[in-house]
Amino acid sequence: MIGIYAFFHIDFDTGKLLLTVGKTIDDEDRVGRYKVTNANISFHYFKKVPSNQLKKAETKLIDILKVAGYKLWKNSREQFIVDDEKITRQFLSEQMECLDTVRNSKIDFNYATLDGEVKDLRNDRPKSDFIPGELAMTISKAGLKERYRKVKTRYVHNGTKLIQFDTLKSKLIDKKAWMIWQCAFKTATFKQEKGPF
Repeated sequence: MIGIYAFFHIDFDTGKLLLTVGKTIDDEDRVGRYKVTNANISFHYFKKVPSNQLKKAETKLIDILKVAGYKLWKNSREQFIVDDEKITRQFLSEQMECLDTVRNSKIDFNYATLDGEVKDLRNDRPKSDFIPGELAMTISKAGLKERYRKVKTRYVHNGTKLIQFDTLKSKLIDKKAWMIWQCAFKTATFKQEKGPF
């Protein structure tokens, strides 16, 4: 897969928990090269990105981490010191797809079809009905029985046009659209207190 990644590891000399981020055009090759230093390394978070947007996506992720207060480790440009793993995992889940829901346990995304073909579950994930190219947001543990977030709506976009349905329909929503959806819903249902006049 092509995209940006993030994974945790511990510095032996100091005992500090570190987060390494980066970009790759081949996730299996990249993680394989990291395994030279530690055979147990695997990507905990990943986000698919078109190859022509890799550098921009990596820079944006690093900038987001810096703005959030993460300090770079020594003279590295892609390793950050982690003070609170739980908060960092929650933060990364909002930015990327979680590939490893339990520390040190790798999820097997491969499954066999009835005709014996082995497929990767992540390649079968449905697309969002709201933002082109985005995957539907998972709301359960990753795996064959994973579930996706849906919202009821009377409208979806088709290019630059809105399509209206006769009735409310359940549509798949991605993480980015979900954040906007929550703000719009709260605004639409907000009841302004009456003033003195």
